Amino acid sequence: MAGHRRTRAAAAGTPAPPATPRTQRAGRRDRRRERFAARYAAATTPAARLEAAYDYLRGAATRRQPDPARAGQLVDDLARQLLAAGDQLLTWQARERTDPAPRRSA
Repeated sequence: MAGHRRTRAAAAGTPAPPATPRTQRAGRRDRRRERFAARYAAATTPAARLEAAYDYLRGAATRRQPDPARAGQLVDDLARQLLAAGDQLLTWQARERTDPAPRRSA
């Protein structure tokens, strides 16, 4: 039967092993997490790590959620934090001098 696992009867006198729940979702989730972890570890710059994390989040957010309102709130909160971090980076950039050598009067 497709999708049905056969089990062997426990040998006489030995207890049966405890049943472990096996779901395809847990396997897929683990594989996605492993792919993300490998991509994140291979990233050499903070921007590449952010891109890997963003792709992981986007993939998770596009899937059906058991509580769409709660998932939407979580994504909205994260978006606000990303905007605040972007604003902070741009503020730091605006304060940076563009000419590293001071001007000399002639």
